[in-house]
Amino acid sequence: METSLILVICLVLVLAWANGANDMSKGVATLMGSGTASAKKALIWGTACTTLGGLTAIIWGAALLKTFSSVFLCLTFPYQPLFWAEL
Repeated sequence: METSLILVICLVLVLAWANGANDMSKGVATLMGSGTASAKKALIWGTACTTLGGLTAIIWGAALLKTFSSVFLCLTFPYQPLFWAEL
């Protein structure tokens, strides 16, 4: 792999981790602050929900990529200027 590609992949993974950690802390703080769950249970809930959300995003993302690459972005897709103008 090219060095710049590896660097971009590493930066994307760090950004995803930081974003997930920020989002999870909000939910954990709400569960703990309201007294609904202890710190350990809130972290377990946050980790489980974040993991399931990430897996769901991968599955849906793959389905969207398959749909758009096979229908909308193929070379035989009929070009209709009126359709694009309405977007």
